[in-house]
Amino acid sequence: MVARAMAVSGVGPPSRRQSPVDSPLSGSDAKSPTVALQLRAMLEGRTAFTAKAHRALREGFDADAFRRADAAGQQKLLAAVWNERVAPYVVNAKMAQSAPVSTPYRVSRPQLVPEYAFEGIRRDAFRYVLSIEGQQVEIFAPKDRHYAPLSQNDQVDVFNAIASLPKAFRRFVPRLLLNPVADPEAHRFRALNPAFETDMRVRVASDQAIVIFPLKKARDRRDVATALLHETAHAWSFQKWGRALSAPAWQPWKDAIAADALCPSGYGSKLASEDVAETLQLYLSTTGTPEHQVYRSLFPHRFALLDRLLEADRQR
Repeated sequence: MVARAMAVSGVGPPSRRQSPVDSPLSGSDAKSPTVALQLRAMLEGRTAFTAKAHRALREGFDADAFRRADAAGQQKLLAAVWNERVAPYVVNAKMAQSAPVSTPYRVSRPQLVPEYAFEGIRRDAFRYVLSIEGQQVEIFAPKDRHYAPLSQNDQVDVFNAIASLPKAFRRFVPRLLLNPVADPEAHRFRALNPAFETDMRVRVASDQAIVIFPLKKARDRRDVATALLHETAHAWSFQKWGRALSAPAWQPWKDAIAADALCPSGYGSKLASEDVAETLQLYLSTTGTPEHQVYRSLFPHRFALLDRLLEADRQR
């Protein structure tokens, strides 16, 4: 998780030796409007990035190879710089700055459930029922709140995170577990994400419950909301297109990925299912802000597809 984030304008302007914003981009913006939009969006301070991400962009655009390339070459170089050096910081930086908007909710008194089957262990648990906008979510937490030597967020963090989810996504959280022990299936995920040890570690169990596992250090409460949104985005996409990424139903999203060329995050570049989850995080976390249009210019085909799908959900 990125620890420090700042606006592009706060890091300093690109080199005046040849500012990519001021340069003609191989003759004119008309020859390469996508490149021009992306450069202006990222370097005029309208998006939030880390200092590392800004430095990577500046170095890429100041490179001799970028200046010598034609419009198509510049687009290819831009995509490489973004995907390899900028994307790993985009979603995390944005979500870390976004204060989740919470919907009012009610929580029942805790009910004792002896020997509840958590992931990897049985332990006496308290069961809570969160009621919100006509929906109900069960939350299970160990009665003794014992997670040592690891750390876990408390129930209130989870209640608020659920309340921050869009209503259409909340239905994918029928049950949530604050697991007492580390993920017994952790080894399966390290191949996909080398940064696994410092990651959020939330996943959907076989019975569709969302499980939050303890870590060495307690998470920021905003990270809980981010992780729940990511996991419910998986459930949303699986419901629409199935779990087999090779299925024809996934092709429109894969076509959008290819058309946009850029990745929403480094993690999202691993699989189409991770790409849609990370893109949805970015889409929903910026909705109603000026930044939403900036990211729309970077991922126009994905955002257009999400527009249609989410609007269809709202009409149901």
